[in-house]
Parts: sequence; structure tokens; C-alpha cells
Amino acid sequence: MDEQQVGLTRGLASEIDPDGITINAIAPGLGTETAIRTNGANGGFERAIAGQSVLVTEEPVNLVSAPLYVCDEGSGFLTGQTIVVDGGSAKH
Repeated sequence: MDEQQVGLTRGLASEIDPDGITINAIAPGLGTETAIRTNGANGGFERAIAGQSVLVTEEPVNLVSAPLYVCDEGSGFLTGQTIVVDGGSAKH
């Protein structure tokens, strides 16, 4: 997820806060088809996986808990955030 998308998430959250609506984004890691195509040439995908903290290929099931959390009533105080689900490859 690039800085513009993060900024859009934060900006929308600021605009809609008075209406009681929360805005968050979920940024998947390397398990998407686009990431595999983009990083796959010449062993790039394997090098990217090796740089993760969790050394497995991301599967769609790994993303399920993030949207469940942001949709839960208990996350009502969470807004304007980007949740990165990437096995620790961003390490931030």
C-alpha cells in the first residue's frame, strides 16, 4: 500500500469521524496474484518470502481475521489506520 492510499484512508477517516463512521484499510502482503506475478521473476518471490518474519506464503485465509476485527463492535475506536497483513515483510 503506497503513501497516497494511506493518506486517503486517514483523510476519509477525518472527514467522516463526525458521522460516527470509522474508515480503515487492510493491506495484504505477497499472497496476492499480482504480487506473485510482480515479484516472481528470477526468484524475486522466494527472496521476498525469505525477508518475512513468518516464512510461509500468504494464503487468503491469513487475511480473514483483519476484516473481522475492524468490523467488530470492539474496534470502534480504530479509525484512519492501515492494517498491514504481510507476515512481517514490512517490519514497521
